[in-house]
Amino acid sequence: MTHFAYFSGIERAFAGWRSCAFIVSMFLVSLSLRVQAQETKTFIAFSMREAQKRVELATTDRQGFRGQSDLFYLGGITVPRAIVVDLESGDWILLGERDPEASLLSLDDWVVALRARYFHPESDPGVTIDPIPSDECRKAGTEDSCRTSSRQKVRFFSGIQDTNFGQVCYSADWLMKLLAFGLDNVPVDGFKSRWALALEKKDSSTFRNSFTSVRLNFRETL
Repeated sequence: MTHFAYFSGIERAFAGWRSCAFIVSMFLVSLSLRVQAQETKTFIAFSMREAQKRVELATTDRQGFRGQSDLFYLGGITVPRAIVVDLESGDWILLGERDPEASLLSLDDWVVALRARYFHPESDPGVTIDPIPSDECRKAGTEDSCRTSSRQKVRFFSGIQDTNFGQVCYSADWLMKLLAFGLDNVPVDGFKSRWALALEKKDSSTFRNSFTSVRLNFRETL
């Protein structure tokens, strides 16, 4: 018996990410699905059961499974779509597509996403980098509106710390903040950072001074 299910939670875990071969008795199967009369999509099926066997074999033989590209990069899946659960064999089969322009996804990423969803269902995987209020703000009880913070606190959600998944999330959040404060170049004509837009909307020197303080303190952490 096979159960077919879309996995919006797991798909969210892969959000912000975006590399086939047919291997008999391994775990890769190429499937062609005619979606519309004029359109044919090719899906890749990745068996977690067969992947586990190959990882265990590589570990027993003291070989690194990460050197097996078809295994480590999910058979080429870069856009996960659904999971097929075989209730009889207990196998989970990941179905997805390969987009040549998308970023690579790895077995490590997939396992971290599964762990995050099922061991931390209360939150989505992610990272936040937030200012740490200064001693002056804490003493004054103004932590929420503190303008003199010079340090940043990094928090990981859903247990993704110490993983490549977490590193990618961290890099994305860091880049977002650089773009927001106009501290990195964007190859887009007419792009305005949040910093630039804020200065356009607020004329008062008080606002400019306070916002400049936050921006300069953030720059000090680079």
